[in-house]
Formats: sequence, structure tokens, C-alpha cells
Amino acid sequence: MQYAPTTRQVGRWAENVAAGFLKRKGFKILARNFNTRFGEIDFIARENGVENSIIFVEVRFRGKGSFLLPEETLTVKKRERIKTTALIYLNKFNLADAFVRFDVICVSKDKWFLPAKVQHIIDAF
Repeated sequence: MQYAPTTRQVGRWAENVAAGFLKRKGFKILARNFNTRFGEIDFIARENGVENSIIFVEVRFRGKGSFLLPEETLTVKKRERIKTTALIYLNKFNLADAFVRFDVICVSKDKWFLPAKVQHIIDAF
């Protein structure tokens, strides 16, 4: 019998791929899976060398056989939830004057034995 990973396991794997990608690009991850009753943000990061920046990062994954690109799965409703959750984070940590950006990390994989493809969409919405 072949083992099939759960959606949660695949999501965690894609987030780990994205975290490594961000760290290699010089980002400092401030929070991971920041939750409120309005939604969740996968990563909250600061870009290296830009002290007053707060980047909210959404990770999207699509595997073999998907007809949509990872970034096409980010609905208007999901973007609104991310923005609301971001405002809560900014208020909670008194960061009203921070430069804010919303990025998307797209992780895709055609075959499990090949490396994942990672695309970073800066200022996605």
C-alpha cells in the first residue's frame, strides 16, 4: 500500500520550502502561522536591510495535475482575510508606521523526486 500525505502534511512541507527560500534571500521570519479569528498569515517577515518593513507572506502550493497556478488559488476573500489579520498584527505590535507589503510564495512540484519550483511574487496584492 502506498502512503499518501495529508493536505496538512503537504501544506507544512510547502511552508518549510518557502521558509528556506525566504531565509536564503535574507529575510528574517518574525512569525509563522499567525492566527486570529479572522484568518491566518503563513509568514510575517522583515527584509534584510529594511528595518521598517513588515512583509506578510502567503504560501500557495499546487502539485501535478492541477489546472490552476498556485497564485490563481488566492481568492479575493482570502486576500481580505489576510489584510484584516495583518491589521491586527500591526496594531498588536504597535507597527502602524511600518512599510507593509503582501507577498506570495508559490511552490509547485510535478514529481516528488524532483526539486520543488519556487516563485516569489513581490507586492502581490
